[in-house]
Amino acid sequence: LTLFVNDMDELTTALDIFDEFESISGLAINRAKSEIMSIGPPIGLDTFQGLQIVNKITITGYTHSFDHRKQVIEDNYRKAITKAKTALNLCRTRGLSIKGRVMITKVWAYSQLQFVASLFPITDNAIKEFNQLIYRFVWKGAERTKRTRLAKPCADGGLDLPTPGSLSYAVMAMWA
Repeated sequence: LTLFVNDMDELTTALDIFDEFESISGLAINRAKSEIMSIGPPIGLDTFQGLQIVNKITITGYTHSFDHRKQVIEDNYRKAITKAKTALNLCRTRGLSIKGRVMITKVWAYSQLQFVASLFPITDNAIKEFNQLIYRFVWKGAERTKRTRLAKPCADGGLDLPTPGSLSYAVMAMWA
């Protein structure tokens, strides 16, 4: 459950509605597992009507916070890079062709990047780390051609492998 309210009065009203709904239907908010996070300045309380007030909240495995935004974004990208690295390492010894490695990269590594890029703006450090991870996997070590050539369509002599930066910027363009 996600609520966006302007102040504590609106939050109180919403929680009263949930309590009334509980008395009618028997369905209730699990207050032990529910949290409140202020999107603006800190509220100055530890709890409110049995709900814990926190500075960070985790949704679908990724952390969101109003404070320390840059560090939270870096941590989320680091988590995605770790997941992508694990996925690519599973396929490293399979004797795949270069086209197979490009396909694995698109499916397993880029899906991690794309999901996080849909939540947070990408950092230069994350682009650099994804580039190193992906191109080392595709080339099994040292790069043998320019990255821009790999990004070209197959008909133009490339392998249709978009760069991590262009992929994440395309995802961010969908925000607009």
